[in-house]
Amino acid sequence: MDSARREILEVLRHNHGFDEPETWVDLALRQSFKRVAASPLNACPDCGALPGDSFGSFVHYSTLFTVLLCCDCGLYWADAIIDPEVTERHFESHYKDEEYFRWERQAIFRDLVELIVARAPVGGTVLDVGGATGYLMSLVGEQRPDLHLVVQDISKEALDVAEREFGLETIHGNATSLALASPVDVLVLADVIYYEPSAATLWSEVGRLVRPGGSIILRVPNKLGLMKIDRLLRRGLELIGRRRFPPRIRFLNVEHRLILSRKYIRKRLTRSGFDQIRFVPTPMLGAHRSRKLRLYFQAASVLNAGSGGRLVLTPAVVVVAQKG
Repeated sequence: MDSARREILEVLRHNHGFDEPETWVDLALRQSFKRVAASPLNACPDCGALPGDSFGSFVHYSTLFTVLLCCDCGLYWADAIIDPEVTERHFESHYKDEEYFRWERQAIFRDLVELIVARAPVGGTVLDVGGATGYLMSLVGEQRPDLHLVVQDISKEALDVAEREFGLETIHGNATSLALASPVDVLVLADVIYYEPSAATLWSEVGRLVRPGGSIILRVPNKLGLMKIDRLLRRGLELIGRRRFPPRIRFLNVEHRLILSRKYIRKRLTRSGFDQIRFVPTPMLGAHRSRKLRLYFQAASVLNAGSGGRLVLTPAVVVVAQKG
């Protein structure tokens, strides 16, 4: 065995998930695996129950993750947590492309702004969890200068932008940092909740943070049904062709640590004191420059309304609920 294979074998023995490291050497060499520290997460990060099923596996950051399903609360989660320093460095570099995301997510931002301003009382407070550079809150502020706007995020670099460019109040840190925030009238978690491995901590803070009569607005992926269909197809093809596919979960963003079903979200919001829970379509990425995508969103909205909220046919869903 040459030195390169010996070195990569040591990396695989160190990294999480590779119980049979010898079978992964060629892939690890092709992808230039590095040593990455990760802590196993074998129990549900929300309710603490042991998993009832394995949904599939994928490779990310030189780590083999397995997605597990909790049969008690219905949460899907990745079975390891990457070293927080690695995660923070990732998000710091991610925000260098903020202008691109502002452009591509224009229709998404407009939709969220409309929902937020409609639910915020005069002089109320809005907290955007995982709000990055504060761009969404800046748009809200343009329409509602009466509101007190706060942004929380794991990236200090992003929050520096929020303070410098938009004059927003900020809170730096992960879910535990939310303990520093006072109750608000509107709590926004747009495309962020699935990054947080401390689900129990986050939900506990969600229940505390929204004032009675206040609202929560979540935006999360809506692809679990597609993932399940693809999983069945792959299993069938493996049985018929007697071959195994490489570890991958189609339609899953590998950066996401949690998969939240609509049933799980409804149950969790209800336990946190919310009612009047609605699941509504949300515009797709790039919809502002595509007439077809705009028409699709309009059609999905009509179907959603006609089905009493049961049908949500967009790749992501917005959840709106009110605190009782």
